[in-house]
Amino acid sequence: MTLVNWKSSRHIDKKMEPFCFKNWSNKKYAIFNSLHKVIRIGTLSFAYTLLQLQPLLAQNDTAAPLMFFELEEVESIAEIETEIYPANLRTISTILREQILTSPAPSLALLIDYQPLTDIRTRGYHDIQSDVIIQGGSFDQSLVLLNGINISDPQTGHFNLDLPLSHRQFEKLEILIGPATKTYGLNAYSGAINLITRPSDSIKTVAELRMGQYGYYHASATIHLPSGPVKSMLAISSSSSNGYRENTDFDQSGIYLHSNLNLKFFSADLMAGLNRKDFGANSFYSPRFPEQYEETDMQFAGLKLSTRKMNPSIESIFYWRRHTDHFLLFRNNPSYYQNHHKTDVLGAETNLIFSSVLGITKSGITIRSEQIVSSSLGTDLPSAEPVYNNDSVSYTFGDKRLLPGLFLNHTFQIGRIKSSGGILFQSSSFDEKFRLYPGLDLAYQISPVLSITGAVNKSMRLPTFTDLYYQGPQNVGNPLLRPEEATTFESGIFYNNFGISGHLSLFYRKGKETIDWIWLDDEKWHTQNITELNTMGGEFTVSIDPAALFNASKFIEHLRTSYSYTEISLSSDEYISNYALDNLRHKWLLDIGIELPWNFSLNSNTRLYSRNGTYLLYNAETGSSEELPYKNYILNDLSIRYTIKQISLSIDISNVMNVEYIDLGSFIQPGRWIIAGLRVNLI
Repeated sequence: MTLVNWKSSRHIDKKMEPFCFKNWSNKKYAIFNSLHKVIRIGTLSFAYTLLQLQPLLAQNDTAAPLMFFELEEVESIAEIETEIYPANLRTISTILREQILTSPAPSLALLIDYQPLTDIRTRGYHDIQSDVIIQGGSFDQSLVLLNGINISDPQTGHFNLDLPLSHRQFEKLEILIGPATKTYGLNAYSGAINLITRPSDSIKTVAELRMGQYGYYHASATIHLPSGPVKSMLAISSSSSNGYRENTDFDQSGIYLHSNLNLKFFSADLMAGLNRKDFGANSFYSPRFPEQYEETDMQFAGLKLSTRKMNPSIESIFYWRRHTDHFLLFRNNPSYYQNHHKTDVLGAETNLIFSSVLGITKSGITIRSEQIVSSSLGTDLPSAEPVYNNDSVSYTFGDKRLLPGLFLNHTFQIGRIKSSGGILFQSSSFDEKFRLYPGLDLAYQISPVLSITGAVNKSMRLPTFTDLYYQGPQNVGNPLLRPEEATTFESGIFYNNFGISGHLSLFYRKGKETIDWIWLDDEKWHTQNITELNTMGGEFTVSIDPAALFNASKFIEHLRTSYSYTEISLSSDEYISNYALDNLRHKWLLDIGIELPWNFSLNSNTRLYSRNGTYLLYNAETGSSEELPYKNYILNDLSIRYTIKQISLSIDISNVMNVEYIDLGSFIQPGRWIIAGLRVNLI
């Protein structure tokens, strides 16, 4: 079932959103509610004859009086289709542009963390390096898409959020809770995130400047330039900080272009971008080495072609992604220990989509090539390759794999029942095996306001190149790793009726050959396949829109609270886990938006975390490590905003209560961080 955040984070669990007109005394909106469309109403004269259509049609008296009402301009979205997955079958959190702009989240990672059954474990704040975890999985088990194109990194999931634009430049975010291998292929193991950009129909420029503590600086500009059938957007951004503690400074920049060509029977989307990050990596991969440093570059290009108004229709996708990573164990002594890595991903997909009275059938073929050259990861290369802009190091190792696949999915609806079933036929040069990954989703509309869903899906992910080959001062890879697989069962019940929406969802995942980093007696982390790892949990969410509920002027604009629980059971001896067993067991969320007088607004997000597992606290003086359980903590982020016409001023405060907490190893997270912002829309 789709969860939609409409306007200021209003969540709706079914297709229809109540309409609210400020200057219409008769509040019966059924005539609009039945249209199932996006409706835009400006200030106009609305004839009463529309509401009294039958009586008037029975008369020919042209002298009959007509009644007119003035309506304020309002935009109401009655139905929002999701792009990541068929709507109303699975739990999907949709975060629209207005919520992104009003949220106190200072980064994309925290914006994702504001959703139930997500877990963000951050080493570098402001999207320098954050791990995305969904439904109790690991950071390598969540797929990241840009406009439906797989941009996940095959070297390590640590780089999945290396993106060419900042989070306030996206149009929409969609978070699928649960596996989607039959739809997106390998590595959509426990969930997927689709980041959506969209060029505007009108010429406009949006500029933003943000400054805050620890020398934080962010500047961005988004330019929309439509011309005939072509619409384009250009997004540029840059940010930096001196760091909230020693060796946590960073400097990053990005540029992104999205052009859309829309003709009568054909459309095309061209996307290209690059991102660069240089950052102090204090204790990122080991607390024993606080002077770590890292530089990363990401380059991306994608092309989507599709036919329109045809049946069947054809959609083709072509993409390329390159990522380079330069890691130094000692920032000021590169020769002591350093790594250089370069990954190249090439992919293509062709889909045939056929609509009939039996539903929508989508079939296609995909192929993805993943390659790495490195100074440490892989097997020996036939000959060394030079590292760009560094004559002292060469790429001497590497690996590559080819991932072809065929898929078939069918979605249909009969009465109150909606279903989507499919299967992925996947081959891999990694282990030269052929595998099948089926899935089935069902939904039943009990009443106009109540529905239930159920799903069973099989998923898989390949080991990353880091899992297979990494050899470092405290890490030992394993080239004999096997792919991990899981079967996930899900169910849910969803309610939505005039301002109140809620849902309860449950899941059980039976995993085998799960990959994790294990702490062994040699005091190093080793990658191993766990025999069996079973995960269960669920979430309960309630959202209230007071304006729709009471048909009155609103003080509280929106209110949402949720609780999620995840439990992992291990079918083998206990051990110290670096990732798989450190799941977020309890998570409680409270999100509230308040409209204040004089164009002020306040948005607050409060979260309680209770994490399973233990971590090793390193003592720099003795050189020893102590195993400790993770402590519970509560975080609150706050945003105060003043908006007048095309200008918005804001003060965003992260970790308002200045809580000291650890959510990953011995890595100390930042305390209170205050940032002031100015956003200007030039039309």
